[in-house]
Amino acid sequence: MTPTFLIKTSDWQINHALRIALGDFYGNIVPFQAGLLDAAVPCVNAGLWYDNPWTRDAAINTWNAAGMIVPEAARNTLLSALNPDTEGRLMIRGQYWDKIIWTTGAWRLYLSTADRDFLELAFDASRNTLAQLETDVFDVDYGLFRGEACFHDGISAYPDRFVRYMVESHKHRLEEQACCNDPDVYVPDEGCPIGSDIPYFTLSTNSLYFNAYRVLEHMAGALDRPIDPEWTRKAEVLRRRINDAFWNEECGHYRYLVDTDGGDERQDALGNAFAVLFGVADPAKTARLMESQPTTPQGVPCIWPTFDRFKAAGEHEYGTHSGTVWPMVQGFWCQAAAVAGRVELAKAEIDAWTANIRRDNQCEEMYHPETGVSYGGFNDTVEGGIHPHGSGSRQTWSATGYLGVFLHAFVGMRFDGEEIRCEQCLPEGLDWIEVTGLWHRGRFMNLRVEK
Repeated sequence: MTPTFLIKTSDWQINHALRIALGDFYGNIVPFQAGLLDAAVPCVNAGLWYDNPWTRDAAINTWNAAGMIVPEAARNTLLSALNPDTEGRLMIRGQYWDKIIWTTGAWRLYLSTADRDFLELAFDASRNTLAQLETDVFDVDYGLFRGEACFHDGISAYPDRFVRYMVESHKHRLEEQACCNDPDVYVPDEGCPIGSDIPYFTLSTNSLYFNAYRVLEHMAGALDRPIDPEWTRKAEVLRRRINDAFWNEECGHYRYLVDTDGGDERQDALGNAFAVLFGVADPAKTARLMESQPTTPQGVPCIWPTFDRFKAAGEHEYGTHSGTVWPMVQGFWCQAAAVAGRVELAKAEIDAWTANIRRDNQCEEMYHPETGVSYGGFNDTVEGGIHPHGSGSRQTWSATGYLGVFLHAFVGMRFDGEEIRCEQCLPEGLDWIEVTGLWHRGRFMNLRVEK
């Protein structure tokens, strides 16, 4: 399939940044073999720094843009994250807490391609994996799924009280930087046995589980399979439980995490965005979130504020996963702002983001929240201190996140069965947007929206 996709707007500076983002995206399509792939075929890699797609990156990149630009490569990428288990059941591979995000990416690909064979695999893998996670990480007492926040696999995303467990569990390793990749990093005195999972609950991850139940219903309907009424019931129970546990009515925002110590009132911009986009938040909560979400001169930070331990490195230093601006997160926040009718908030993100892309001539993994320079922040080390971390260059989900803002926030693309609706939401300063070469269900499409 010849790459013909292009987005153009009435703003030449944005057009420059869009071309750079497309270049980074296409440059990260490389041969890869894993999962259900029998040979190395084109897949959407996570970025220039990475040798593989990663499960969550595969889902997010497909969701934002890849499924409509390079559907075959997007399909390959998603299939690379599937494996049969020891009993032959098809399962999603990845970091246990947020690998269910694959289901959302898979459904978005189907909406673009109508690939029923892929959907059969996606439905089985999603249903099997969700059932397994219900057994392994669902906490009956809390009514929530345990696990880290989506994409926050560094301990720099978590309160000080968890750091000592991470350090203790990694003393035998030679790793320079502590990470939450393993399920056995915490000790039994927090209520969970070693080897199960961590003893807290996060907004973004539980929002993904809520959406997974809904997606299963859609998949079953598209395949003419019976829809299990338990999916509907569990989704609604989980939605209510998320709002009961995480919503802070006095402050008008969701808590970042909940645990036996009372949780953490920091805000997770990705969790807030997911709550809006998936319908966890009702219109009243959505309106308050738009006002309460913290921002910085360079855009919404991933988690705010950063944890005090990182200030030991300097007054203007931040954790890798707390305080920094991740463009991927900006992209979803922009989409949520547009859904909420606050397109001016999305435009503010795009203005700073565009300037950073044009300055660097590439899409960085993360930025300093005050200066906008490439900045990886600080992460915790196994020795108990902190250490500077790098930022990946030509990061794919930063590129697709930027493209996705124009497709989903400003053009307002909405999928309704076989049709695409455009709920145009052009911000001040953009008079028109043209999209050419958009792949949808076997044909290329061109779109134009204007004021």
